[in-house]
Amino acid sequence: AILGQRAAAIIHSESEEVDEACVLDQARQHLEEIHIPSYIVFSAARLPRLASGKIDRSSIRKAYSDLPSRQTPVLRSI
Repeated sequence: AILGQRAAAIIHSESEEVDEACVLDQARQHLEEIHIPSYIVFSAARLPRLASGKIDRSSIRKAYSDLPSRQTPVLRSI
């Protein structure tokens, strides 16, 4: 994360078993503290992709730019 930015997890899952606690548990096991998401968003839509097949990060940043500036995890379903 760049100074002043917060990490987010945008999750598209067809499984009902994935929840905020599961995501945070996995993140804490595998990531450095600074990379643990401050925001967790469950999305029914698949993540946008570029023609190359890579995830379109700039589109995601624009789509989720309304996330509040908080340190604590936020759970939103859209």
